[in-house]
Amino acid sequence: MAASTTRIRTFLRLRPRRASRSAGAEASIRALEREDEEEEDESTRARVVECARAASERRAGAKDARHVFAFDDVFDEDASQAMVFDAVGRDVVEAALSGYNATLFAYGQTGSGKTYTLTGGPARYEDRGIVPRALSLIFERIAKIGADEDAKFTVEVSYAEIYMEQGYDLLATTLDERQSAARGYARASEIPLPKVRLMEDEHGCMHTMDLTTRVVTSEAEALDLLFVGDSNRAVAETPLNMASSRSHCIFTIAITRRSRGADTLRRAKLNLVDLAGSERVNK
Repeated sequence: MAASTTRIRTFLRLRPRRASRSAGAEASIRALEREDEEEEDESTRARVVECARAASERRAGAKDARHVFAFDDVFDEDASQAMVFDAVGRDVVEAALSGYNATLFAYGQTGSGKTYTLTGGPARYEDRGIVPRALSLIFERIAKIGADEDAKFTVEVSYAEIYMEQGYDLLATTLDERQSAARGYARASEIPLPKVRLMEDEHGCMHTMDLTTRVVTSEAEALDLLFVGDSNRAVAETPLNMASSRSHCIFTIAITRRSRGADTLRRAKLNLVDLAGSERVNK
């Protein structure tokens, strides 16, 4: 594996400014056009951003506070979904296909674009996020590897939500409309999702219990399950977002590979995590 995929990397994406804000106002975050010139290794070279906090937000008489942070890369307001995936998502997908576990987190305040970056927008095909693009690349690559190396792949997906410190299964669709009406629910979408439990075995390893895992054989099947899970997520209106995700969600893709003539299986998990914003709903 490349050095860039064997360590934790951090990226910053700047969301376009809202039209309601003054066009002439100074940006609170800006990427500095400089890099560490002494660092020759491209995989470890960092980009730098500077944050400015207005003096009015600090105690009277204090000067503006300037804070500088380093990231592996910075995506400005004009960065496309394809650019973000190529820099952030492609390596973790390739790592999972090679048998390495990988995880990608989207972290930020409410309304910063975490869900958009991971899932994408519904209007245009080019607005697809990291998860749909990862699924597309996975099935594209396993088709090629399977043909070139005579390898067999099995792809499984699960979708879990952590809301109010409790885990739920977002892919559980066990009751239909008639059954939900008999139980007093107006529609199936009102049925409480099954809870997910964590169990520790005798070796100290944690296992997820009661979480639905579905085998998928195509990109379309996986996208259908992603849509089902997204429809079951807990959302609420906030001043920054009319449909803010109020839960942590983990979309897991498990890839099992068996090469021809091999006695062992190669299995890896790719976890794509959309973290909830830290602000309270009423704020």
